[in-house]
Amino acid sequence: MKKVISLILCLVIIASASVCAFAASSLKGDANEDGKVQAVDARVVLQYVAGISTDINTDLADADGNGKVQAADARKILQHVAGIIDLNESSSTDSSVDIGTDGKEDSIDYSDIVDAGKK
Repeated sequence: MKKVISLILCLVIIASASVCAFAASSLKGDANEDGKVQAVDARVVLQYVAGISTDINTDLADADGNGKVQAADARKILQHVAGIIDLNESSSTDSSVDIGTDGKEDSIDYSDIVDAGKK
């Protein structure tokens, strides 16, 4: 009976560790999957965009949720690190407007104007 209880306890511990590891690695913006969103994630995104590196989780690196990994994602990650936005909050607002017609990332960031109006 003690062996059965020990086996069940071991299985529960292993299952708990697996769930914790999955939760830690599913943070939006955690491009390098180290369980934290840091400035290094923005660097990894920029290296990916420049074609220097391919070792990246593109789902987590897509910080703005548009389905593409772009330099704008690195900006969002840095804003998250600075405490300006929360990437993992369900209702995040984007203050930039895409004005490009050629498929390239062209945007105007109105956040300074919007933030100045709130003061």
